[in-house]
Amino acid sequence: MSPWIYSATALGVAFLAGQAMVWRLLQAHGLVMSTSARVAFFYLLTGTHAIQIVIGVLVLIWIVARQTKWTAAGRYIAVDLATWYFSAMAALWIVLFCFLVFA
Repeated sequence: MSPWIYSATALGVAFLAGQAMVWRLLQAHGLVMSTSARVAFFYLLTGTHAIQIVIGVLVLIWIVARQTKWTAAGRYIAVDLATWYFSAMAALWIVLFCFLVFA
């Protein structure tokens, strides 16, 4: 398996750890979901992004765990589908960012 899959998994886990750290810091400063609509929207937006990353990391772990049971074509299809998922999510977040900034 390509080291890129392991790198993507490690980066996803690092992102989730950083996200948890930021949420704890916000809560320590008294910024919880019930503080205001802006804070609640921030938690909603970052929580949705975290869920997307969790799904992607779980898929990558599943691919690594199952790779020995698949043919080369099966591994290629699994990695290709994971790539399409991450690309679609990246496009979605870029569109959402542009909407929030320019709308």
